[in-house]
Amino acid sequence: MSRTLRLLVAEDSEDDYELLRRELQRGGFAVTAERIASTAALREALAQSWDLVITDWSMPGFDGADVLAMVRAHQLPCIVISGTPNEEAAVEALRAGALDFLAKEKPGRFVPAIHRALREAADHRVAQELNRRSVELELQNQRIHEASRLKSEFLANMSHELRTPLNAIIGFAELLHDGAVDPASPMHHEFLGDILASGRHLLQLVNDVLDLSKVEAGKLAFRPEPVDLGRVVDELVAILRTQAAAKRIRIHIEIGATLGDIVLDPARLKQVAYNFLSNALKFTSEGGTVTLQILAEDAERLRIVVIDPGIGIAAHDLGKLFVEFQQLEAGTAKRHQGTGLGLALTRRLVEAQGGFVGVDSTLGAGSTFYAVLPRKVSVLLEGTRPIPRLTGLRRVLVVEDDMHDQDQIIATLSEAGYAVELASTGAQALALWRSTVFDAATIDLLLPDMSGVELLGQLRREGRTLSVPVIVVTVLPDARAVAGFDVHEILQKPLDRASLLASLARAGVGVGVEH
Repeated sequence: MSRTLRLLVAEDSEDDYELLRRELQRGGFAVTAERIASTAALREALAQSWDLVITDWSMPGFDGADVLAMVRAHQLPCIVISGTPNEEAAVEALRAGALDFLAKEKPGRFVPAIHRALREAADHRVAQELNRRSVELELQNQRIHEASRLKSEFLANMSHELRTPLNAIIGFAELLHDGAVDPASPMHHEFLGDILASGRHLLQLVNDVLDLSKVEAGKLAFRPEPVDLGRVVDELVAILRTQAAAKRIRIHIEIGATLGDIVLDPARLKQVAYNFLSNALKFTSEGGTVTLQILAEDAERLRIVVIDPGIGIAAHDLGKLFVEFQQLEAGTAKRHQGTGLGLALTRRLVEAQGGFVGVDSTLGAGSTFYAVLPRKVSVLLEGTRPIPRLTGLRRVLVVEDDMHDQDQIIATLSEAGYAVELASTGAQALALWRSTVFDAATIDLLLPDMSGVELLGQLRREGRTLSVPVIVVTVLPDARAVAGFDVHEILQKPLDRASLLASLARAGVGVGVEH
């Protein structure tokens, strides 16, 4: 019984190609073959499915080494044949990934070599699949442990956050109930104010948890309407006046003169600005100034900015800021315990309305938090649209100019179930970044029109890099080159499939991972 073989042959000689076909047919193969003789034809042919690639070693303007480099990215078995075989060429071919090196003058060796190559390829696929499953199981175990740890931390933080205002309410209420304080005294009024403030704090905690759960389920309603920015700001200042006055902090307001009409959900707009401002007040020293700016970003978007002169944030902590239940570990930040929900909720609220959030900060020199939102959100905004929980269609931006590396990364990601967008230059990457929402990005540091570091800087100014994991790929990995940027990980070229997929999984954007 004939065995079907889908064969791609890189061969400039039509006669040698026909000889190969006849030899395989005599050897019991039902051959479906295609002959190509150029890089462009090979690239096009590799979009199809093949069992095996056979390439001539020497061809005009195109040789076996080129074929092996392109085929390797697609993980196809490849055999090299040559009309002028020599030991040096054979060693080079085998090192480049060929499974065998055969002389054209000995066609009797073709069929046994192909059987061996197909067996080795099948064994390799089984080993790869076993390794992939092993890696996925290990990563899944890590995610389970990490989720358990985060939930435990959240429960501990939430218990602390609930206990503190509850203790205040109960303590002050007991004093008032027992008559320990004269109802006519200023202290009586002060205690009532403390009870009220603690109750409001509890309500805010509960609302944050409920809002986040609604956003997760896609059930949070948005009601766009014309917004009176002056009124929104006045209400914000009134809410935060007591918190600011307790530390003698001044809130400075700047509203752009060219904003025009704004149609957003005023309650959600106020919630975003409130979360930024209350966070800034928390970390600003007595007598400081916190600035709120609402400015035009461009013709269609506005930017909400909150600037504080507080303690600042270390570069390695920036990526934690907008992630649920994450807490900063160091110094003063640890003394200001919270649930880790406020900024995460802010990010979700902004992204649900088509915007993004970001932060610029230097440890010891203050922080600038910002959110960019469309000035007008359609009444048809899908506030009830669930956030995707299956990751088979996660979208990755690949910024890479090297043709072989492009093939390898795209093949790896596509095979794993990612949707891939390719940019060969920094300019292309910026254009895609502005028009498409990505779950992750890989960026080469050597690009033809700008360096990867320059691109990172521009992406940072565009926003969203805090919520989109960025993986830097480079021949010579050096963390100092990207210091200060919110980079998830640095991987060294040549990339291997497992490392790239593992890095994406560690970033929380692995295929099959819920988010």
